[in-house]
Amino acid sequence: MNRLSILIILATLTQAQDATILRPMNQTVIPAGPLTIAAKGPASAKLTLDAKPIESQQPAPGIHTATIKPDPGTHELALGTAKVQFAVGTGPAEWKAFRQHPPTAQCTTCHAIKSGEWAFRTEKLADTCAGCHDLKTFPKTHNHNTEILKDCQECHMPHGSTEKSHLKWNKETACKLCHG
Repeated sequence: MNRLSILIILATLTQAQDATILRPMNQTVIPAGPLTIAAKGPASAKLTLDAKPIESQQPAPGIHTATIKPDPGTHELALGTAKVQFAVGTGPAEWKAFRQHPPTAQCTTCHAIKSGEWAFRTEKLADTCAGCHDLKTFPKTHNHNTEILKDCQECHMPHGSTEKSHLKWNKETACKLCHG
């Protein structure tokens, strides 16, 4: 199976739900303290934590955000049919630590409403990422130039990840998607 087929399958699975929780990821462990939630779904959908409604904002059509400070322990976050489980402090041994990205930026650092839709501030995603990341250092950590990998989101999770450098998969798996 080639890389494009895998990306199409992943996109189809993501779109099969009426909503998607972008942050935190399912079965992850977060440190105690504030957690910024990011989700996409119908405006009428309500965010819940452990089946209790939580106050959220909708900075753009179909976008739900909230900042909460959940108690230690395991929790379930839901928006429509989308659900994720996460733990605060410690969790099951097989769950990985979730690192929020970007740690201090606001949604509007990367996004803006364009033609009534939530979109990246710049035409090219790499230009949005370059607002904080120095693309001159790109060759030091990547084996490709910026033109080959012009869509950072092909490999990186823009809202956070359990992998080093916010990769979608571990480095070995990510590289094998293109290089078998």
